[in-house]
Amino acid sequence: MSVFVDETTDFRLVPLVRRAFLTQNFEVLQEIKDKVHFWPEGPEFFKNIPEDEHMVYWTENHLAGILTTEYLVAQHFNEKLNHNRLEQFLESRLRYGSSEYLSVAYQAYTMAGILNLVDFCTDENIKRMATQFCNIITEQYAHVINPFTGNVASAGGRMYAYMRRTTDKLKISPLCYLLVGQPERMNQFDPNKFTLAYALQTTTYKVPERIIGIVQKRREPGTHYSKLRLTAPFISADEPIWIFWTYGQYTARPIEAIRFIYNHGLHYHHHFRAAVSKLFGLGRASVLLLQIIIILFYPLISLLLYMFGTVSWLTNVELETVTMVQDKSVVVITAAVPKNTRGRPAAQQFPAQILVNDITVYTNFGKILSGVKKEMSGMSMMPDVDLAADHDTSILHIKFASYNPVFALRSRSDALEVNGLEEARTKYPEWTITVAEQSPKEIKLIVRKTNVDV
Repeated sequence: MSVFVDETTDFRLVPLVRRAFLTQNFEVLQEIKDKVHFWPEGPEFFKNIPEDEHMVYWTENHLAGILTTEYLVAQHFNEKLNHNRLEQFLESRLRYGSSEYLSVAYQAYTMAGILNLVDFCTDENIKRMATQFCNIITEQYAHVINPFTGNVASAGGRMYAYMRRTTDKLKISPLCYLLVGQPERMNQFDPNKFTLAYALQTTTYKVPERIIGIVQKRREPGTHYSKLRLTAPFISADEPIWIFWTYGQYTARPIEAIRFIYNHGLHYHHHFRAAVSKLFGLGRASVLLLQIIIILFYPLISLLLYMFGTVSWLTNVELETVTMVQDKSVVVITAAVPKNTRGRPAAQQFPAQILVNDITVYTNFGKILSGVKKEMSGMSMMPDVDLAADHDTSILHIKFASYNPVFALRSRSDALEVNGLEEARTKYPEWTITVAEQSPKEIKLIVRKTNVDV
């Protein structure tokens, strides 16, 4: 397979590297080394290469693919890298958690890249950190999947619309099948398209018994309630390399963020231009003007961002999960809850998800930047989500927190929506799902056994 460069190059490199090490045929590694730029080289980098060759270097899943491939290619050719970006990346994930937590799309690419380190890296410290990061990802899904089937409805953001409505055959599904003891279901996937399936079928990584035990416990009749830390408070910014995007999901330190845009030439990258255009409704000329302003006035812009309170976005997020099991019928309610950023702009939009057996009942709110057909989580307001402690009658309470004044200006809709209720009610009559209260800014859902009075 010939290596070609575009924004998803790293997705294709990960299985190529795995196949090279498994077969001991390393010709493709030389091609990767010759063709791929593993990091933007200065502020003019993106300006000087064709737009269709713009790689993405800053979100977690792309970093996992790029950094692990770069490291293993250098390892094969006995070359020493002049930076430690991979070690910094792994250390930050272990310390602060996964920035794309519970993304049924992107975490599959992340884990596939990290598994290459688990299997082929010769540095024991890096191999250890890679294994621990895989455990972090795996444990998240042990709490949210249907514990009998492995189907999943995720409360995380960073996913497309159809992934909110579909609970099976997702990018992350191979891991979910493994957690419920059905690895043979991975055989249905094309390994060239589902890189995680190929990785899990050929890896030495073993899911810890402690994590398997979480799934088995959730199969027992009754109600199970759990909390899991997804991210930790971001304490320092001593690794500013990818601070603009990945760290933006923890804490946006604006001076470093704007400097990163300039130093790495992101104002020339088509993703950055498109994002700014969609976010602010700007035309191409206005985006060009914004690029010039960023280059000339980034200290002033940083100060303004700081004054308007964007110094902390999604810090200290917990996963709250309720699992109710009755005769192998399952209701799973999951919510990603920020603990100390009420009213701040949220880098992950999705507030809560209900899985009734394998039908997803999802909540949504606010404007979807990419439109209905291309719906994707983006920056939006995270509402308060409260789950009752007594879950014979379970109430999911969603309401808006106070808006950050800057980002409130671009919000086009305040309406909360709940979708998928009728399908769930019809197919699984043993559970009753009702909307107890609803207003433009508040919803109370009651999920209960049919024979239990509210």
